[in-house]
Amino acid sequence: MLENLSELLLTHHVAGRWRAPLAQGMRDLLAPDGRLIGRLVEAGPDDLARALAAAEAAAPQLAAMPAADRAALADRFGVELAARAQELAAARRLETVAAEVVSQPYAALDAGALPPGALALLGTVAGHPALMAGVLAVALRAGRPAIVKPAPRAPLTAMVLVEALAAAGAPAG
Repeated sequence: MLENLSELLLTHHVAGRWRAPLAQGMRDLLAPDGRLIGRLVEAGPDDLARALAAAEAAAPQLAAMPAADRAALADRFGVELAARAQELAAARRLETVAAEVVSQPYAALDAGALPPGALALLGTVAGHPALMAGVLAVALRAGRPAIVKPAPRAPLTAMVLVEALAAAGAPAG
């Protein structure tokens, strides 16, 4: 992920692939020491609408998966995150200087407490990678799609999470 960071910062991951944004707003991505890491494109209302449409389209496929298959998918997501521990730590250092490890991210969260519809996970509220990974894993187990909107100053960890989800075999959308 970090080797093609400049490209990824100019795209959004929607419906299983990196796509050109619909919005044109840009933001500097600065390291904690103030140096420029790159420029990223900000999502606009049309980008959010496209992500929501993709999540809603994927919902029936994810919900139709047997519970055991969804649990296995969530477990594979955990394995993929563990395989990316160094990449996740590097991303966190670039964002906050504090490397964190994600381990069994979803163990303490309850799938029964999820509200109906696609989940919107805002990184500005839940920027900690273990919490974001936990909510995503619970959503998978519950057969629910999710939209991740990373904090403007911390998009790198979300990129690692998205790549781990895709590698685990999560349905597009």
